[in-house]
Amino acid sequence: MSAAAVKGGRAAGALRGGGLLVFTVESLPDAATEPYRINLSGRYAHTAAHVREALQGAGFRSDAAVAAVALRKEAGADVSGWLVGAHRDALAPV
Repeated sequence: MSAAAVKGGRAAGALRGGGLLVFTVESLPDAATEPYRINLSGRYAHTAAHVREALQGAGFRSDAAVAAVALRKEAGADVSGWLVGAHRDALAPV
């Protein structure tokens, strides 16, 4: 799932009001100079702030849970990411 998919409304459109969306994305520190970037792997990484902004803009509640996790190992090193859980706002238009 990318922030672009969230912003485009596809995730919210698949859920009823109050529905729960859970996904992972690769992470960037919030101190990064850009809110997202494409890594050498071809996967996008996002700051937690960018993920939250994308969710709110797509009709999800502002209390999204964003937790730091190790998504997997590549070449023996952990790939850092965010585990995200967000509820669709029951009143948000899709």
